[in-house]
Amino acid sequence: MKYTVPCAALFAASTSAQALMSALRLSNLTNFTNTISAFPALVGELVLAGQDVTIFAPVDSAVGVQSLLQSARGPGPASDSILRYHIIKGGVTAAALPKSGLVAQTLLKGGSGVAGGQRFQILKNAAGNVVLASGLGVTARVVKSDIKFDGGYIHLIDTVLAPLATIAATAEAEGLQTLIQTLDRPDIGILETIESLNDITIFAPTDSAFDSADATLSGLNADGLTSALNYHVAKGVGYSTDFLNGQAIPTVNGKTLTVRASNGTVFINGARVLKTDLLTRNGVIHVVDKVLLPPV
Repeated sequence: MKYTVPCAALFAASTSAQALMSALRLSNLTNFTNTISAFPALVGELVLAGQDVTIFAPVDSAVGVQSLLQSARGPGPASDSILRYHIIKGGVTAAALPKSGLVAQTLLKGGSGVAGGQRFQILKNAAGNVVLASGLGVTARVVKSDIKFDGGYIHLIDTVLAPLATIAATAEAEGLQTLIQTLDRPDIGILETIESLNDITIFAPTDSAFDSADATLSGLNADGLTSALNYHVAKGVGYSTDFLNGQAIPTVNGKTLTVRASNGTVFINGARVLKTDLLTRNGVIHVVDKVLLPPV
């Protein structure tokens, strides 16, 4: 038996697709419109989904716009991955965002070790601006919001978002060279193992923190250093909004870390959290100012 889509449904989908493309063109999004037009299957998926979506569309002058254009033009096979990373399910207005932010699941499902697929964080800064935090520490500011179309909302952003990357690439982009070099030392060799774990949180010491702890770390054998490094890797994805004073966080080392919050500053054991919520493919990184040593 041959099944067909009713003509009315096809007409409605076609009308919705036209409404979406019209809204993009009216917003002067030439690059984004041309790129998404190269992927009609994605456009069809958006209008046939039966639910609203929110599109974060880079303006033509956005930082990194060439990476967006290359997704359709090559070199290499065309891919709609970067476009999918700019789209989330549900119609979200700027006013509806909670002040503490929102971790949004995108339509990009591949290359993720976190349940639900690739994601970015939507925040409001002190000035009240909506800011998106994506992979490799790339952030984008919403420069125009709440453009309504039949299937949801479009928000214009000033930077092309970067899909989530490996722990190593994310840490190196943040200048955390010593951590990655130590994890990847021939006598330690646990970087690949940690990259393969799903749903993890890493408390990453700065390079200067490793320098300060050099005398202690130099006195450890390979097993002792491996244990200390695994003490920085927690089970489960914990964002900064999840931290609670007195909270115990289990690590892959088998020991626990303790959260202490005081006057807006968060400490993990005795280490101060300097930067939070660097998203990776398989979790999140928080930067700390000291190397964490497991209890004996």
